[in-house]
Amino acid sequence: MTLKTFIRFRLNFYLQTAYTQKSLEARRSFYYTVTMQEHTEVRSKIRVTYNAPVTLTFVAVCTLIMLLDTYVFDRHLAAALFIIPGGKYSSHPFDWKAPLDYFRLFSHVFGHADWQHLISNMSLVLLLGPIIESRYGSRVLALVITITALVTGVINACLITHPEMGASSVVFMMIMLASFTSFAKNEIPLSFILVFILYIGGQFFNFGTLQHNGISVAAHIAGGLCGSLFAFLLTPQKFPAGAEDENSAKQNASERTQSDASEPSGKRDVKIGAKKSASKKHTKGGKKR
Repeated sequence: MTLKTFIRFRLNFYLQTAYTQKSLEARRSFYYTVTMQEHTEVRSKIRVTYNAPVTLTFVAVCTLIMLLDTYVFDRHLAAALFIIPGGKYSSHPFDWKAPLDYFRLFSHVFGHADWQHLISNMSLVLLLGPIIESRYGSRVLALVITITALVTGVINACLITHPEMGASSVVFMMIMLASFTSFAKNEIPLSFILVFILYIGGQFFNFGTLQHNGISVAAHIAGGLCGSLFAFLLTPQKFPAGAEDENSAKQNASERTQSDASEPSGKRDVKIGAKKSASKKHTKGGKKR
């Protein structure tokens, strides 16, 4: 190998090595830029949504009341506004002449005895509330919570001998309402029956009384019964197999009939004439073949 050939070989080797290193650096910088752009796009697309306004607002109000009651009002706020008085023989009976006691018929579901009571109720509300709210709507959920609070408040004011507070009735209502997905005529889901036995029947058979160690069994049963009633009233009816297609076909046929009837007679005649002429052309073409 001559000196000239050797120098040319080494020079080509160095040039190829430098080009390869530059290309590697360019590729790395390109991949890094693309990766950073993708991360930026993903971060810009991810956002927190207020997906269940009634559920989240209910939890926020209960938590705020607990915070104020614990750290600001020294446990006097809930006892003053967010507790439902008991019946006639209670230590703090319901006063049918006091306007504030009528407010407590609804507000008692926002008050809780301690943080454990609040967390146990709110965890189930956050689990079941968004499901119910997405299925039936925010207005319906707000309405059934209000009705459940009123029913349990009236029961406590008439039958229970101790003041009560808490959202346990709302929780049991949500459990029963969420377990009832759909129903057909003369059919009840077995899952709903099992949930009813476990949660509602269990309350009665385990305690056998309306009050047990500070737990309002009556509120649990009333909330579960309200949820069961709401389930039968609100849950959409499930049609048998093939019935939905048949009903949709009938509905489409009726809509076509109504649209044809609403059109002027001249337009209908033009359409009919166009259809007849098209059919004649089709038959003539068949004869030519």
